[in-house]
Amino acid sequence: MRRLAAVVLSCAMVVVGVVVAPAAAQAASCAHQIVVAVGGNGDPGAHAMSPALDRYRAGGADVRVVPYPASVWPLGPVSYDQSRAEGVPAAVHAIERARLECPRAEIVGTGYSLGASVMGDAVQVTWVRDRFRARLYADPRQPGGVETVWPTIVPGISMLGGRPPFPVPVEQDCLRGDGVCDMRRNVAGTVDSVAGYFTRHPNYGGIMATPDGAPGVRWY
Repeated sequence: MRRLAAVVLSCAMVVVGVVVAPAAAQAASCAHQIVVAVGGNGDPGAHAMSPALDRYRAGGADVRVVPYPASVWPLGPVSYDQSRAEGVPAAVHAIERARLECPRAEIVGTGYSLGASVMGDAVQVTWVRDRFRARLYADPRQPGGVETVWPTIVPGISMLGGRPPFPVPVEQDCLRGDGVCDMRRNVAGTVDSVAGYFTRHPNYGGIMATPDGAPGVRWY
């Protein structure tokens, strides 16, 4: 009987070792920080976010770009709404997969423009809370953003308004006069903000290169 018990115990230890060893090896291979990035309109590879993503990589982060259409019709084949409808669950999946794969890693969600809209919405619905934060650039749903000021005018480009308070720390960076995140309400301001989409909106590279800061809206 004792011999049988010893054999069973030995087999159990082997099975446990087989199951635990890969998990331990996987945890050891995890970076201390995982960055989940969502590119803007026309940039599914998030190349315009290189100043931010290269900064994270230089610090040893594992950078993962979320695949989604990143399109606003008629400038692209897919509507804004469809891009968001596909992008939000894809971002949520990437965030949650990162947490399941690497329970102890810090996760940073980031996005630019349309990608900021997607990532901001994903932050609201994912179950991940611990060791998770985000940094958004030109978020159209931040206070004063175009989605909080304009009504829905163009089919397929729905203005959803602002969001409830974020459940995790989120930094939102905006260039003053960029109509995406700073849409003025008076006539002169609106004209300036619309012009700012062309003159200011492409100029976030320098901001992306700066270290992450405190949560809240940061104006430049």
